[in-house]
Amino acid sequence: MNTTQNNPALNRIVLKSFKTVRWMSEETICFTATVVLDGKVIGTATNEGHGGNTDVHYISDIAKQDAEAFAKSISPLSVAGWEFLADQGFTFDNLVDIAVERKDAADHAKKSLASIRRRAAKECWIINADMKKGEFKSFKKAIAKGAPFAACASKAISMGYTVVSDLSDDALAAHFVA
Repeated sequence: MNTTQNNPALNRIVLKSFKTVRWMSEETICFTATVVLDGKVIGTATNEGHGGNTDVHYISDIAKQDAEAFAKSISPLSVAGWEFLADQGFTFDNLVDIAVERKDAADHAKKSLASIRRRAAKECWIINADMKKGEFKSFKKAIAKGAPFAACASKAISMGYTVVSDLSDDALAAHFVA
């Protein structure tokens, strides 16, 4: 599902103790999490990753009623990719699925950026403003021959380049993450 359209009400759902099992994820994300709505724990959620529904186990009937009332207050038309539920509306497990997708994507992007930053620091990756997404140059050979990172970075900066490991996460994502 594409959940890039942001509905601020969906930010009221937070996943704590979120754990995924990649090797078990087939059609859906295999996960377990504690679900928090408006700062209160309302239960746990799980999905076995085989395409089935997400199961939410509420801590009480009151928590379930609050969660379902919250779900009914959000229109599927306000969340990209979920318009097919326009006639029947959201259930709370649908909203947990959206939160899981967003959390998983954010965690994956964070890991990717950390990996890029480590490799960029090791190989002294550089970019300039004219380079397009994903294009970069490297002082890998110079560093392999024993040139210090600081010397390579200094030379790159003097040539008008930016050292990739010095970029913000947003700038790194713009250049290297699809």
